[in-house]
Amino acid sequence: MCSGLIIFPFNLIMSRVMPDSMLMASIYRTVPWIGGIAAHFDRTGRHKIIIGLGFAGIIFIFYFMYAGCYYLWTPMLFNRSYPNGINDAFFFGINMIEFMTFLLIRTRISIKYFPKFIFLTNIFFLGYIKHY
Repeated sequence: MCSGLIIFPFNLIMSRVMPDSMLMASIYRTVPWIGGIAAHFDRTGRHKIIIGLGFAGIIFIFYFMYAGCYYLWTPMLFNRSYPNGINDAFFFGINMIEFMTFLLIRTRISIKYFPKFIFLTNIFFLGYIKHY
């Protein structure tokens, strides 16, 4: 997500060193979800700032989505007294699991068994907190 915001300022800096066509070709190949859109914008003559604003909007929406889920799920999951900060640590752990899954879970076996393992781990942890 955030690479969409970084790639075009990087392009402006690197355009002083590399030929523009070579730089854009490398960006289009390395980051295809941005490269395809940017290539289309090049062909139609539209400015690429729209892509950066779009990715910034996505990050903005995801932030408020996560904040809304945090405030919705905390009373539902941790309705009794709990140690200070355990809800923050739990949601931080969920976010880190999501991020690491995005980066590291690639094989068929890990895709099959990792969600089951994480589900059971979360259920056991929440059950432990409920009976604490």
